[in-house]
Amino acid sequence: MNIIIGHKMNKFFIAIFLIITFLLTGCAHKATIDTTNIKFPNVNKINATAAYNINNDLKLMQIITGGGGGDSVSYFLYRDMEAGINTVLMSIFQQSYSIKDFKDTNSIKSKNIKYVFKPSFKSYSSSSSLVFWPPTYFRIDLNYTVYDGFDNKILFEGFVYGEGHANASFDEFSRDLMIASRRASENLFLNFQNDVLSKFKGLK
Repeated sequence: MNIIIGHKMNKFFIAIFLIITFLLTGCAHKATIDTTNIKFPNVNKINATAAYNINNDLKLMQIITGGGGGDSVSYFLYRDMEAGINTVLMSIFQQSYSIKDFKDTNSIKSKNIKYVFKPSFKSYSSSSSLVFWPPTYFRIDLNYTVYDGFDNKILFEGFVYGEGHANASFDEFSRDLMIASRRASENLFLNFQNDVLSKFKGLK
């Protein structure tokens, strides 16, 4: 009996906490975009090593975009996107590295890095809700440039984007406050994988 009551009380307090969280207005809510659990289709890997370059100052850059009820959300876009970039490259190539400088020839040669990716991200969000602050719409744009790791020449450039939507409901947001951004990032990186594979086929 006590166990049942305790379980119900825990659910009650969780519900109260979420309601308070939803109804806080007039501020930028700190958030994280989860890109760690995206499942990619298996592909025939390219027999080469790739790397990506995201400068530390970009990882520390805080982005603020729109939310619901007159609020906004703040997050570190490049920092949150890094796991997704790495996972995509690992799904396509034999190995993937992070390098501090895409012109660091010593690191590139020592790791036999054949391709270097330089990504650039932008994000947008909004909400149709007057009550809940989490975004109901999220979009992430990715422009990227691929360099030859050995001679630093540009091989090709690409652009993809991902969109995510969420219902403005307690049930939807109780599972994940930033569910629209998670759906957008999943859509983005699946599109990124397809775009990279398509462009490499065009190089042959």
